[in-house]
Amino acid sequence: MMGARIGFILAVMFSASSLCAQTTQPSSPLAWPAVVCSAAEALVADDVATFRSLMNEKASIRTFQKDGDVDVTCKAIQGARILGAHAYINPPLVMAADLAADFKNATDLPEEIRKRMLPVDDDDMKRANATAAQWVASALAAHPGEFVAVIVVWKDESVQPVSLTDQAPSQGAVQFVLLKGEEIAPGDFRISLALMGKPFISD
Repeated sequence: MMGARIGFILAVMFSASSLCAQTTQPSSPLAWPAVVCSAAEALVADDVATFRSLMNEKASIRTFQKDGDVDVTCKAIQGARILGAHAYINPPLVMAADLAADFKNATDLPEEIRKRMLPVDDDDMKRANATAAQWVASALAAHPGEFVAVIVVWKDESVQPVSLTDQAPSQGAVQFVLLKGEEIAPGDFRISLALMGKPFISD
């Protein structure tokens, strides 16, 4: 029975990205991938009420920088475009590969940003996946078997041209959100920790 349940959860998580395309709120109880996608949509829409409703009573929101301002970081995500929202059971063994696919598909992003997220070969991908799994475990203090997630967004901040002959330079910022989840009832998940901001990518 336990093996079947874990297999079902993994099958649901494999299709987590497609859930973000839904426009309606998921029904209760909330599966972990649905929580992740709803959280992503709430953050970019500046829907604080919905985001808070996805958290448990003791949940906390922090930035990657110890002295970072949560409100400022949330505002930086408002209006951004969701590149990917991925739910996992820790460790997230293919997180770097998932993120690489997100950036590979985002062909309109600046090339220098995309190159940073695209491994050059299979060995580089293996190292990136291992590093990503270690990063998530360390940042969220996540143990094996716990529920984690990553959301990546792009905020377009192009400067308006000063004349009709000028072209606006492509500027923007990549923001990451790491989530840790808790199953508060069978099949019903809530966020217990959210980390957000720019952990290692600069503009």
